[in-house]
Amino acid sequence: DDASIPVHDNTGEVNSWDCGGTLQGNMSMPACFQACAVDENCKSITVSWQSKDEVSCSTSPAYQVEDCAWADGAGKVSFLEDSPKKTRLMLALNTVSGLLPSVDMWGNDAWWSNDIFPGADDQDSWMLDLDTQVISKSLAFKHTSLRQALAADSPGYAVLRYDALYSGEVTITTFNFDAEDADFNVYLYDSLVGQTAKDMQNGAPWQLGSTTTMLSVPGYGYRALKLDAPWPVFEFQTTDRCAEASNSEQTTLAGCFIKCIEMRAGCGAVNIKWLASDAAEGKLVECFPLVTASCTADSSSEDAWSYFTRKP
Repeated sequence: DDASIPVHDNTGEVNSWDCGGTLQGNMSMPACFQACAVDENCKSITVSWQSKDEVSCSTSPAYQVEDCAWADGAGKVSFLEDSPKKTRLMLALNTVSGLLPSVDMWGNDAWWSNDIFPGADDQDSWMLDLDTQVISKSLAFKHTSLRQALAADSPGYAVLRYDALYSGEVTITTFNFDAEDADFNVYLYDSLVGQTAKDMQNGAPWQLGSTTTMLSVPGYGYRALKLDAPWPVFEFQTTDRCAEASNSEQTTLAGCFIKCIEMRAGCGAVNIKWLASDAAEGKLVECFPLVTASCTADSSSEDAWSYFTRKP
């Protein structure tokens, strides 16, 4: 059975599980996780905060919530032994995808701690490595850049970032949701096929195909590639609906620009209708590719529109 210790009891109460086990004494949270790591029978830890830097630590073989008790008011909380790795992966995925992640830290003074998350090791440079080796190396990771999920086989997840309005830089980052190193396929747009890229962490060259196999992606880790050649850049022109707009499809904002790129010489601009949230759940736009960069303003529409031209 899959390991499962949920962070709440389905009523909104935060993690107060007590999975019992063997009391190891008072120590830092990273030391508690380390005590579990060296015990082959340990699957989880239960802690109670003594201060923001010290917990009372117990290690336990329990890894299912059925083996734990809800200890409301007892000041206890339980984590699976691989929680720090999963939390790193979550933070990396959110950061690479353009979000500003944060972790609510529960416990005595834990909210005011400078730890990245409960269990973070001060000697672990993973967040600094993500910044220096990946995020700072491409303008595609700006918050104004577009993001698009790519199809990938389990246990992989892939996200494309595209700086459509400025540099045209493109990155593809794949994540491994499994504990063990894994190979999996990522399925790419036609406009990426035959392109070359570099691994942003080690500089290794990659040749991209319609199906690109990511080899040995670290367990709960990631691999980030940056295209050697940028994609075309688009320029915002007006908020007009163009009379030339005819054939359309609902897609993501990134998908609209990518569709134009996929059409190559057959697309010189895009006219975008911004859909109301109740129609698109805040995720989709109505995309009208235009053959030429020409827009005759149609003032009859009361909807919100944007017109972007593709730079040569």
